[in-house]
Amino acid sequence: MAPHCKILFLSLYSWCAISLMLYFAYMSPNVAIISATTAVLTLVFTTFGASWLNQRNIEKLLEQLERRFDARFDTVLTGIKRLDRIERQLEAVFKPVPPSRAS
Repeated sequence: MAPHCKILFLSLYSWCAISLMLYFAYMSPNVAIISATTAVLTLVFTTFGASWLNQRNIEKLLEQLERRFDARFDTVLTGIKRLDRIERQLEAVFKPVPPSRAS
């Protein structure tokens, strides 16, 4: 199940618990206390669950971003090595010759 679906499910569950709390509040004080406690706990667990799922998703996105940067960095390094090789070849072909001394 996708992370956003889990968060939606947890939020829906929390909303149902709050609705039940309001319904049972008219029945007896003990039921109201139990349902309020359940609703608060559900809300807390929903919040922590959502942030945990969000953290996992962010970690996956950061790993993808790191792989992309590594690939681009490797491409740049390959280009630099190629330029260094071309520079050495050009230096070998066009060696500077000091002027000869006229005697």
